[in-house]
Amino acid sequence: MSNDGSKDLARKLAEQGDVNPDVLDDLLSHDCVLYPSWSGLDAIKSRYFEYQAMFNEAIPDRTMTVTDVVAEGDQVVVFRELQGTHTGDFRWRGTSHGEDVPASGERVQMHFVIRLKVADGRISFIQNFGNPTEALRRPR
Repeated sequence: MSNDGSKDLARKLAEQGDVNPDVLDDLLSHDCVLYPSWSGLDAIKSRYFEYQAMFNEAIPDRTMTVTDVVAEGDQVVVFRELQGTHTGDFRWRGTSHGEDVPASGERVQMHFVIRLKVADGRISFIQNFGNPTEALRRPR
């Protein structure tokens, strides 16, 4: 797949994957790995939407903007920015990645990086970088 094709896949995941579960069926390979702990399309879909639900509850007015996409060969990196108002509690579910953070009522801004690998026209690996707990503790 060309770099532009890989970028298009990554951008579609970053822009639509949070709100449209059906898009994951079209973008991810059946043996995709969501680093570090989940593999297989069904497990990833379940975990992905559980993670998004945490953000929906904590920051219901959030907007997520793709600020850049870089691709080279089978590797793609997506840069995203989240902005919104922290009006609900942020509760980690099914993971020990961080502490719960009570609602602050403050505007927040977070930056995330997603590393992807593409194989046979589908995303085969996803690794997210970002620390929402830290970002919520220091409002914008």
